[in-house]
Amino acid sequence: RFQEVFFEDFDEAELTEIWTSLRAERGWREEDDRLTSVVVRRLLKQAGRKGFGNAREVRKRLDCATASAMSRPDFEPTEMVLRIVDVVGEDPRSNAKLQRIKAEIDRKIGWGRIKKAVEELIALCGTNYARELDGQPPLPVF
Repeated sequence: RFQEVFFEDFDEAELTEIWTSLRAERGWREEDDRLTSVVVRRLLKQAGRKGFGNAREVRKRLDCATASAMSRPDFEPTEMVLRIVDVVGEDPRSNAKLQRIKAEIDRKIGWGRIKKAVEELIALCGTNYARELDGQPPLPVF
């Protein structure tokens, strides 16, 4: 018979140390000082949930971030730099696919309220993107 083993989730300082040491072991550095804080805040949101794997989650985030960095057209293997976009993604206000969809909506006639609502939503998403980077809570979407 197996008994359930409970492990306490790591706190902010421990997650920061794990991220920083794993990143350094792999030879990566951060372009923006806010990057570690963003990663750790996102990880802390998952803490306490069933299946949350603490250090495993940190490794998975780092794996995703490094894969994203290496797929950037301007990636320089001698530099090994992680950018905010590698961890968080791009600012929604500059997302090319979203801009194409918005342009398609803008071409529609008689969609004034829809166009305004889409514009406001994109602006709010951009504001929340910036707020997350600055460590502020997001504004409500609805």
